[in-house]
Amino acid sequence: MTTTISSRIPTDIIQHIDSIAKATERSRSFHIKKALELYCVSFDNNLTELPSQSTQTALNELKTKKGKTFANVNELFADLDS
Repeated sequence: MTTTISSRIPTDIIQHIDSIAKATERSRSFHIKKALELYCVSFDNNLTELPSQSTQTALNELKTKKGKTFANVNELFADLDS
């Protein structure tokens, strides 16, 4: 089953996809679908690395108190080690 969607994509990205499509003799649609599939897999794999609510709250408190921003706990630890 498929669903048709409409999306605005910058011209330079479409040109890049079109050049890949031409080189591989596949359609633009094929490559956009594959790119979205890879994005979904990557997102799912990284989902476990997203901070928990309590961790995010602690990181936000550090930002407020210290003026520093940390995207995740690993960045915090790296800062503490330096």
